[in-house]
Amino acid sequence: MNESLHQARAVDAHRPFRIGDWLVEPDTGRLNTDGRSIKLEPKVMGLLVYLAQRPGQVLFREELEQAIWAGTVVGYDALTSAIIKLRKAFGDDPHHPWLIETVAKKGYRLIAPVTGPDSPSPSPASVPRPIVRNRRLLGAAALAALTLVGLTIGWFAFDHPGSRANRTPSIAVLPFANLGGDPRLTYFSDGVREDIITDLSKLSGLRVIARNPVPASPDQTLALKGVAEMLGVRYVLEGSVRRSGDDIRITAKLIDTETGSHLWAEGYNRRMRDIFAVQDDVTRNIVTALALTLTDEEKEYVARRDTRSVEAYDLFLQGQARYTRNRRDDNSGARDYFLRALALDAGFTRAHGALALTHADDFRFTWSSDPAASADAALRHAERAVALDARSPQAHWVLGYVQLYVHKDHAAALKMGERAIALDPNYASAHGLLAVSYAYVGATETAVRQSERAIQLDPDHTARYRAVLGLAHYVAGRYDKARTALEQALEQNPARLQPQLYLAATLNRLGKPDEARWLADTIRTGHPEFKLQTWADTQPFSNQAQLRKIVDDLRRAGLN
Repeated sequence: MNESLHQARAVDAHRPFRIGDWLVEPDTGRLNTDGRSIKLEPKVMGLLVYLAQRPGQVLFREELEQAIWAGTVVGYDALTSAIIKLRKAFGDDPHHPWLIETVAKKGYRLIAPVTGPDSPSPSPASVPRPIVRNRRLLGAAALAALTLVGLTIGWFAFDHPGSRANRTPSIAVLPFANLGGDPRLTYFSDGVREDIITDLSKLSGLRVIARNPVPASPDQTLALKGVAEMLGVRYVLEGSVRRSGDDIRITAKLIDTETGSHLWAEGYNRRMRDIFAVQDDVTRNIVTALALTLTDEEKEYVARRDTRSVEAYDLFLQGQARYTRNRRDDNSGARDYFLRALALDAGFTRAHGALALTHADDFRFTWSSDPAASADAALRHAERAVALDARSPQAHWVLGYVQLYVHKDHAAALKMGERAIALDPNYASAHGLLAVSYAYVGATETAVRQSERAIQLDPDHTARYRAVLGLAHYVAGRYDKARTALEQALEQNPARLQPQLYLAATLNRLGKPDEARWLADTIRTGHPEFKLQTWADTQPFSNQAQLRKIVDDLRRAGLN
């Protein structure tokens, strides 16, 4: 250790150095090993340099936050998120770390050897490494997290490459890049992509999966093919959006990953008022390129729009972007956007549904000063959405969500979830609703299957589905599996409260009270308003003994 400490004194924010067999380049923000290169965010690289200057030392959370984010107001999860990103980049396992050790109730310390840039790499035996670091996955180490998704759902992928000819055509839709340079307009590119997914999901002859973008690689075609193999799809849709005032440019490209050929590509230079026509044209061209046969009912339904008001649509997209942040002030801000959209179009189905969700979450997360009024508003707008469009799977999902979390009516929630899936078998959120509903009634095997189905259909939003998967395993008494699922959920969203709570209870069951108390401290700091009994009163467990079990575990962890 003395030698490492001596060598580490030469580490600064500009000179390369080695950690294990990785070459760290602070100036470029890159990690290099075995011909691979990974780019780190500036704050994440700053944290790595700070740790490397003090190898073996326990560094308290407060010191690290002050050193890396000095003068900046950040959430409690900023450091946790940066640590997770470092572990992902290096392939470090938090349970058996070789890089960063978590010291309960204190902070972190770097335990890997730190040497100069020209020092020979340690022998493989001298640096413990998890298996993931030795894989060659699509030529890009950054795909390790994606591979984890693929391994989890491998047996579940319907469209195995060997039998694609006899299967329903399947497509992965990548996020559309925001090329305008203004991050405030990301909501629009995300919204365009979500609506294309919604349109394609209406087609019974096509299976649709959402997908995060793949990292750049020397051969992007091979990278896309690898993603397609893991997700069990053949076709990939990618595109971009540029918006400047009332002018928009949208590009879309449909790729057959088996052959590498572009089945269809188009660029649209239009005005904002033409956005719905562009979305319709993209859907029609995909249907034509894949030679899909639509029923008369599908033709009619695909052509339908929740609103024809471009202004209302734009307000809805802005509200949707705020709602997904899952915070009290954003929930309130999103509601304002939805109300403004409904003022322009009172028959806007999805705006009613989204408004119902904001009221439901006010009730669910005890954000409301008048819970009864929030409960009534949630049910009223959810029922209005279904009344406006009885064929909308999203509307049925919203009503099911309200029935479960506000009214604790499991039968009604399950009915709405099944109805949504009957309308759209590809609808991941509906499978997620069934999963959590079954978990709360103790039907854990069904809950696990539905969670895994949701994860497969929508890998972009697996944090909430993995939280439900963890809850199902916890209820079933499979605590090791619960821990794995919940830690994966928190890797994707470190600030999400539900998986934090489920994990604290799980750690208590695994006989790890120190880790459970450490997590309880994190919850208290990140959610100072949290009250255990208030939270328990909103949980829709049908079996009160199961609710008492989780409450007791959380009390033992130190929450009250």
